[in-house]
Amino acid sequence: MGAADWTAVATNAGRGMRRVFLILAPVLLGAGDAAAGTGIYDFSIYPEFAGSQTSTVSAPTGQTVQAGARPQQQPAVIAPALAENHDPLISEIRFGVLAHNVGPLASRTEDGIDINPEILFRSPDFLEAIWSPRPMIGATISIGDDTSILYSGLMWRLDLFTDVFADLSFGMAVHNGNAGEEPDSEGRRALGCRWLFRESVELGYKINETYAVAAYLDHVSHGGLCSDRNRGMDNTGVRVHYAF
Repeated sequence: MGAADWTAVATNAGRGMRRVFLILAPVLLGAGDAAAGTGIYDFSIYPEFAGSQTSTVSAPTGQTVQAGARPQQQPAVIAPALAENHDPLISEIRFGVLAHNVGPLASRTEDGIDINPEILFRSPDFLEAIWSPRPMIGATISIGDDTSILYSGLMWRLDLFTDVFADLSFGMAVHNGNAGEEPDSEGRRALGCRWLFRESVELGYKINETYAVAAYLDHVSHGGLCSDRNRGMDNTGVRVHYAF
């Protein structure tokens, strides 16, 4: 073979390699282009690719892509229920140590120490009409043999200063003590009913976004609905708050 023949072979081989590259390059680089969202290389500058070998096809998703290239992959769609950032159901937990039956309306029929766990929940939307109180549930548990109370209700927050607040609550309570009108044989206070109204007031200080401390007072009584003698019970103490 002469020099001219070898030149023709080399020329044809080079053109063949060029066509192979132009066909394979979009396939090899298509995934990277799709991930980036834009093309890295502009193959339209090559006549062989932009001309007779350039065509469009319909991708499964309705995209229009060049022949030999991969359709751009759609980003994964996360289910709305998983993508949304919902607030936790529980807003806050509180724990207190209380002086049992000590307060402005209390008597000395019972005394001792109570522990007071309480859970507050996020205020649901339908309570916005009454200033968005938080539902809560708690217990005042006597560590002796005196009256213990389980309660539930709504709590309103009033911010007094930057870090100072007041909480007011109203609800219902049920107790395991004396539901009669006179002290019983164990000397427990006569509360007149098994079910009672319950109110509380709390004055607190925010240590930070998570913790707060507060002085606390609650009162339970039947409001004169069970008998003419409306003997209630007070509990006074301190509580620690933990907000979520």
